[in-house]
Amino acid sequence: MNMKQLLTLLLALMIVGCECPYLEEQRNSYRSGNGDHLTADKLPGLWQCYYPMIVGNVEFKEVRMFSSGKADIIMEARGGSAYFAETFKWRYDGRYLSFTQGNTTYQFQITGYLWPELYLRDSRGKYTWACRRTEDCIK
Repeated sequence: MNMKQLLTLLLALMIVGCECPYLEEQRNSYRSGNGDHLTADKLPGLWQCYYPMIVGNVEFKEVRMFSSGKADIIMEARGGSAYFAETFKWRYDGRYLSFTQGNTTYQFQITGYLWPELYLRDSRGKYTWACRRTEDCIK
């Protein structure tokens, strides 16, 4: 193998091995069949959960997500009569939206997105959220 072939091979390996930021963004986003494109920067804001959204032993009422990666989930104990808020860390990877606090994790698969609604599912059921305010309106 001569030097020219070796350099060509090395250049080809460098190109193939490069990280492509555009491809990373594509992996970390959801695109609906209607062309709506959900990225993490569209998630911060106030989301109302269509009722009933019973997850385990609580019912989600609304989720307020912040660009800092925190989320306040307003919920009610199943059969309860008082709402309360819990703060979670949220993560979005293009297919799943996860909320974690200590040993508690709620993970939802994104099954659809058509502004202003987000369609989710987990092992317990299917849910719909509607965006009521963007993060800018909350400040």
